[in-house]
Amino acid sequence: MNDKNYKSVYNILNIVLVLMSIVNGMEIFLPRTESQQSFVRLPIQIGNLLILILMISDLFLNKIVWNKITKSIGILILLLIIHTFYYLISNVFYYRDFAQYVRFFTWTISILFFYNNLLKFGIKLSFFKVYIFVFIIVVTKQIYEAALFSNEKLNGGDTASLPLLFIITIALTIFGKQTKLAIVLICTVLIVISLRRTAIITLFFCLPFFYNYIKRDLKIIQIVILLFIVVIGASLLWNTFGNLLLIRFKEITEGGEDGSYGSGRSSFYLIVWNDWLNGNESILLGNGLTSVKNLFSKKSEIELHHAHNDLLEILYTFGLLGISIWFYFINSFWSLRKRLKQVNPQFVNIFYMLFISFMTISISSGTILRISTIALAMSLSLLMYYSNIKMLNKANG
Repeated sequence: MNDKNYKSVYNILNIVLVLMSIVNGMEIFLPRTESQQSFVRLPIQIGNLLILILMISDLFLNKIVWNKITKSIGILILLLIIHTFYYLISNVFYYRDFAQYVRFFTWTISILFFYNNLLKFGIKLSFFKVYIFVFIIVVTKQIYEAALFSNEKLNGGDTASLPLLFIITIALTIFGKQTKLAIVLICTVLIVISLRRTAIITLFFCLPFFYNYIKRDLKIIQIVILLFIVVIGASLLWNTFGNLLLIRFKEITEGGEDGSYGSGRSSFYLIVWNDWLNGNESILLGNGLTSVKNLFSKKSEIELHHAHNDLLEILYTFGLLGISIWFYFINSFWSLRKRLKQVNPQFVNIFYMLFISFMTISISSGTILRISTIALAMSLSLLMYYSNIKMLNKANG
């Protein structure tokens, strides 16, 4: 990868990347606790809103390049707009409840924004690199704040460590050999010490594809050295966090103190599923925005803002219509693999890592209502861009 394929440095793509890095960097200095979130974190909320406005404005002013993925995202955004309109005319507006759908808007729109502007301007790698470095610093701070369950209310492990899986796939597409290996090792350590099962299991599933991707760039001696570092690092991590990891994973099979499995998922998944099945017209069109949160407030003692499962979240909120559109997006996402095999086969293993990460997190923790899913949108847009880059280079002579 290089920086040759770009036009002006002062373009909307780079401006948005700079703003994202700045807004993300604010997390280093601002607290995350519930009691302090409302006012102190206002600069972050304003920054994210500004980024969303810039992306929407750019898409309105420029022609959108449509393919299977962008079409599926466009339909998903349209569904979200319709439900937002219905929510606004049917309910008292609470920004705190609606904010999670602003995140939904942001990462879906960012797929269209990044892909279109990558095709238009190409990649200025330095802006993506700054974003990744800032992101990793912020995640390190967040995981440290929630270390060893000392402040579980922050949810630092889930919200901080999960997007690192998407950051890894971005790093593999834009960094040189040595730097991307270092970033993968750093992210791996952070994921392990976050003690979050979803992130750790997903990372394990991705390892074969990561090895297939990097082995072509490494000599035998380098692979041996890397394996030695991994073994030593794994031993040190196990000596420090092994017992805590065992406790976390035992809960999956043995259950928690309340008798539920998966940190309560075995209970609250059923709440969402059974209530949706008992609906009437809601089975087809869903129960509307904030309906999952409202359901949990009535039927569960656990304070939950979403279902921690995208399929259940979409099914309950948007009904069979919504889940059909969501499956169309997943199928479109999967079809990118075929295009990459034809055009840029070296990225196919990165695709598998991204798709596995997306599906695993989607099913076990949820992606759609997290602002950190922008990292997924960015990585997916980069892969779509690289699926067209040879064609673009040929057209440009």
